[in-house]
Amino acid sequence: MEENGKLVSFIYRGDEVIAEESQEDRIRYIRTSVLLASDAESARTYYHYASDEMGSITHVTDSENEEILNHYEYDAWGNLTAREEKVHNRFKFNGQQYDPISQQYYLRARYYNPVIGRFTQEDSYNVDGLNLYAYCRNNPVSYVDPSGNKYCKKAINRIMDARNNGNADDE
Repeated sequence: MEENGKLVSFIYRGDEVIAEESQEDRIRYIRTSVLLASDAESARTYYHYASDEMGSITHVTDSENEEILNHYEYDAWGNLTAREEKVHNRFKFNGQQYDPISQQYYLRARYYNPVIGRFTQEDSYNVDGLNLYAYCRNNPVSYVDPSGNKYCKKAINRIMDARNNGNADDE
């Protein structure tokens, strides 16, 4: 991919970005179910990521002095409502890559446009109903879709369902 006039390559493990490389730098990403940290070889900088219950990045901190460098807030659809950035960060809503040129998120299977609250490509799995472009059954307050393939209940909803009903199955 060309970004700011330079070629950037991504290295994946499964469907998660674990590194990006350009002529000037290599950045590694440390992940569990969410993005935890990154380091840049050229600058020897290490960053930690804080995320909310949706996996959306809310803060990026410098690991050396624990200063908050970036702060993000989102509406339910993933539109940035507050943004302070001192360092470049491509991962935002649902912990996925944001493309500032198209103003869309790459959710691994397809692109999502938070302004219209829809995917811009059809659902190739066709499991979420008749609307092949719908994001989270048009209910991002209760559901999340970080892969672009299938919505699922947010973790807090699954916990509450399990507590109240004795199971945590998705609908």
